Amino acid sequence: MASSVKEHFEIPPKMKTWSMVLIIIGVIAFIAGLITKGMSKDEHEKAIFIGTLMYNSIFWMLICNASMFFVCATTLAMGGWNTVIRRVPEAISTLVPVFGTITFLFSCML
Repeated sequence: MASSVKEHFEIPPKMKTWSMVLIIIGVIAFIAGLITKGMSKDEHEKAIFIGTLMYNSIFWMLICNASMFFVCATTLAMGGWNTVIRRVPEAISTLVPVFGTITFLFSCML
């Protein structure tokens, strides 16, 4: 009887710290932009803020869709070479619902 092998990947603590620092910097930058541009009384500044966020979310959503296309195309072509790097595009493509929701919300704001 074959024994089961449980593979578990742990992110190193130093990487977790850097990730949290970068997330906090991003949230602070978003809040600063929201206060200075997003809540401005000038309609042009609001439109620039929302347009920039929408542009960025569409860009990253397209990156996610490209990674999903890569997985689908290599699976349909029965490519065996992609098994080495397959987990990376699969992980990237898990963010499609997040960026899709963000893009939808910002498009409703315009």
